[in-house]
Amino acid sequence: MSADSLFKMIIECGSESVYEDLNKRLSGYCGTDNYYEYLCNTLITDGSKALAETGECYWLLDAVASYQTERTKKSYPFQVWKLRKVTDTSAVLIGEDGNDTVLFTQPILYTDIPGNATLYCSPYQDGRMIIFLPSEY
Repeated sequence: MSADSLFKMIIECGSESVYEDLNKRLSGYCGTDNYYEYLCNTLITDGSKALAETGECYWLLDAVASYQTERTKKSYPFQVWKLRKVTDTSAVLIGEDGNDTVLFTQPILYTDIPGNATLYCSPYQDGRMIIFLPSEY
């Protein structure tokens, strides 16, 4: 499946999805006890780490971390990252500014993640970005 076909399918699907919301499985994560050093000078929380382990999707954290350039952090200090399944084996990763303005889209041509997921990303006091679950906000 091409990236163009994938984008067309996600537009046709809209926001409705038959796939499970993985964040509901992890809604018990409220705040975090630990911050873990991660790629590209980011930190992850207990909840985002649990998502990566539960969904076997550390690649999702890698993708979000890879967008955290100095320019992105300054221009968009708060970000919402949505992974939306399009088919059983494909998805699209959408980065937004927190006001539903799409900043980035990345087709995921193959994934076996079992459902949809949402992550937040915002600055920590030392300038690094923290990747965390909405329930940890």
